[in-house]
Amino acid sequence: MKFIDPHVHFNLEPLSKNFEFYYNKSKEEGVDKFINIGIDYETSLLAIEQAKQKEDIYIAVGYHPHDSEKYNKDKLISLLNEPKVIAIGEIGLDYYRNYSTKNIQLKAFEEQLKIAIEYDKYVIIHTREATKDTWEILNKYKDKLKGGILHCFAGDVDFALDLIKSDFKVAVCGNITYNKKLQKAVLSIPIESLIIETDSPFLTPEPIRKKNRVNYSGNLLYTLKFLADLLKIEEEKLADILYKNTLQFFLN
Repeated sequence: MKFIDPHVHFNLEPLSKNFEFYYNKSKEEGVDKFINIGIDYETSLLAIEQAKQKEDIYIAVGYHPHDSEKYNKDKLISLLNEPKVIAIGEIGLDYYRNYSTKNIQLKAFEEQLKIAIEYDKYVIIHTREATKDTWEILNKYKDKLKGGILHCFAGDVDFALDLIKSDFKVAVCGNITYNKKLQKAVLSIPIESLIIETDSPFLTPEPIRKKNRVNYSGNLLYTLKFLADLLKIEEEKLADILYKNTLQFFLN
């Protein structure tokens, strides 16, 4: 089976300190391609540096809502000259922790969406306890956007189905293996719009979550196995569907 991890943070510890180890281990376990996700200017730069070392690593650059106070339009645009940058992300709103104020998050999110439209890039959307505002802003731009990924699906089916109409894919992480709400909600997502991701080094799936193992792209297998059982689909068939669903982000 082959996998694509559309959301990995090789640029964050502990993956960044052991980049070669976790990259090679993921390759051994069938991961074919990666999108290395920036959360600010510095981590986006590192993501680019890492991608230049590996043919199959691509990049998303941007300012995570937690880092919205750092947002700098000129710095972000300067990163878009790198041909392996295929998306702006991860971007969005996060009212759970509010590391940046609501108004600053809103401004940074909207400006990065405009840049994605201008430079014809996909977007990777992070939203946590902010669905109403995220949806409202995306409604202003979604028809002009190239498409994107709703990162770490949190269970709002109506929101997800609306984005699917604008060529978004809905990504589930390892937390689906232990979150009952998500397990029920994902049954309402069309399989042709579904993808899996790790968000590594975060959101380690069961059954290895309680062993405090570092999450990495190779752990997509655990999410796949759980999802195949949940959806009552053969593992290899589901892996093929999810791979093809994710491949669109690398083809244009």
